[in-house]
Amino acid sequence: MRRLISSVLALSVVIATPAFGDDDDVHIPTLTVTGNAVVTAAPDQARVRLAVITEDANATDAARDNARLTTAVIRALVNAGADADDIETAGFSVEPQYDYNRQRDGKPPVIIGYRVSNEVLVTTLDLGKAGDLIGAGIEAGANRVNSLQFTLRDNTAQRAEAIALAAAAARADAVALAEASGVSLAGVYRIDLVPSFVQPVRRDFGRSAVAMESAAPPINPGDIEVRAQVNIVYEIEG
Repeated sequence: MRRLISSVLALSVVIATPAFGDDDDVHIPTLTVTGNAVVTAAPDQARVRLAVITEDANATDAARDNARLTTAVIRALVNAGADADDIETAGFSVEPQYDYNRQRDGKPPVIIGYRVSNEVLVTTLDLGKAGDLIGAGIEAGANRVNSLQFTLRDNTAQRAEAIALAAAAARADAVALAEASGVSLAGVYRIDLVPSFVQPVRRDFGRSAVAMESAAPPINPGDIEVRAQVNIVYEIEG
């Protein structure tokens, strides 16, 4: 696991900041610092989104063809090593297709057919199978790869470490700024934790699966980034 602590984004000394309480005449001088940290870790699961898209002049026929191909894709994913419980439908739609050429004559567009899309999401803990799952899905009838995402099943430890590093960075800058300004830190006035987030590794294909040079593309997962930001307000003296 590699760690990276970014520099403080904002440093400010706020004099005569109102203190909480009923006495509006009481003011507390404060110093505000912000610390940021990034913790990187290797992902432990992959999520592949494959889509089956069919078109036909009749909506029923388009849906029937789509169901047949989607069933074949799911079967192929299981045969390629995916757990059946880790395969789910992520999206389904039936959309009319229009002929807009009539609009040039001032006439409304007409429906010329229907497009049915069924997106299948498969999750695997074996990252090495991601490429094989994509290849198996394409060979079975999936004609679009919507995305491939590498994530962490549980980022609790990484998030806690990122928060601790961000808080340490903020305090280090507060100490340095206080010394440079000739004041001393009297205590913590307020701490705010900005909602942290995990930056998964994402591979967006954004194209038809039939246009891919290889059915099972080589995959390099990369690292996950877990970020944290902490804002600390210190009371100062002197």
